[in-house]
Amino acid sequence: MAGVVMATRLRLPLTVLYSNVGKPLPALEVGYRMMKRLSLRSFSDAHPYKLISVDPNEINKVSNPAKEWWSIPGEVVGGDWDRQSVSIEDEIVFKTISNHIKRGEPLAVDAYREYYHKHMGTWAQQGWGETFQERCEQISSLISRIEEHGFRTQRELFETTDSVDLKRQNNDSIHPLLNEIRVDIDRDGGFHFWRCGSHRLAIAQALELPTIPVLVGTRHDQWQHLRDRYHSAIQSGEDLQPFNELCNHPDLLEFHDQSNEIRAPVAAPLVKNAPTDPSM
Repeated sequence: MAGVVMATRLRLPLTVLYSNVGKPLPALEVGYRMMKRLSLRSFSDAHPYKLISVDPNEINKVSNPAKEWWSIPGEVVGGDWDRQSVSIEDEIVFKTISNHIKRGEPLAVDAYREYYHKHMGTWAQQGWGETFQERCEQISSLISRIEEHGFRTQRELFETTDSVDLKRQNNDSIHPLLNEIRVDIDRDGGFHFWRCGSHRLAIAQALELPTIPVLVGTRHDQWQHLRDRYHSAIQSGEDLQPFNELCNHPDLLEFHDQSNEIRAPVAAPLVKNAPTDPSM
């Protein structure tokens, strides 16, 4: 828990700094490439900061929370970490928002109040966050904005909103523009929610939005191996019949152009091609 508090305290000033000083995303990319070369860990060929479009209801599990502290975006990890995920339906945030949108139940239920005080109450007392009532009002406003304007990326928000509160709240990631919903991809290509934007994801699911933009955190090594085989088959002109069920997987669409013709991937722009809302 101490590590969580320290990391959050560091992210808050860094977030404000990064959102006001230049455009540090290229520096983050350079840092990632250096880490990839020097690290003994395995990394995917996929760009770590590229957004992909996913059906929100295909994200039906939550990755083991303990994974957050050793995982690096773009990392490839084997083992049974994907077997340790839990059903998203069992998570308080998703239950509360689903019941609110679909059944008209209030947000301020005891279970969500307990969740809030456990995860955010201390920050509110120190003046860093909002009260529980303010939190519920923010969620209601967020639901209305997504219903009215659709699901927007952080880049779109910062381009259209000049708000100190947006920068202050946008603190779940090392950089505000990377505060998008993060998912992991398991051995079978399934999506697990990792971090950032649990409220946004819950709203998107309850509103039954067709797709939302997400960033990929960890890929299981079995999935990465399959991704590599698919890419290799495309480059060598092999028969793609064995991969028919994979052609439309969101993590593989970078190998196709807009006319659905298969192509070799090109370098992805840094979080620029996106079609959310702040840190919730």
